Amino acid sequence: MGTPIVEVSYDEEIEEWNICRTSTLFYRLIKLRSVDFKFKLDEEFDEITPDKRDVRSVVTVEGNRFTHVSKAKKEGVTGHTVITEFNGDEVVRYMTIDKVPDCTGLMKFTRMKAEKDIKVTEIEEDDDL
Repeated sequence: MGTPIVEVSYDEEIEEWNICRTSTLFYRLIKLRSVDFKFKLDEEFDEITPDKRDVRSVVTVEGNRFTHVSKAKKEGVTGHTVITEFNGDEVVRYMTIDKVPDCTGLMKFTRMKAEKDIKVTEIEEDDDL
């Protein structure tokens, strides 16, 4: 079973947020892929999504909620909205795509406790599994 790991950081010097999402296998022992998502609040930016869609995005914040809205640059490509709520030791993400607005994906993350050290092994190819 895989376990996603999400790390959120903020660089005050350049006012840039970074949300790093790592996909893992076998209870976090094998790191499959990592996606860094860097942005400045309220500023549009170009983005290639993990599924290779070319979109124009903006992230806004209100209270404990980040709202990430992406609009497709090309016809036939869908945009999406991701709302991420930070609630103490829990992060909840709601995801919708423009083509199917009535369907919402939900992901929940819980802060890892310091006593649970994890050894991450990165792999380059599927053959390494």
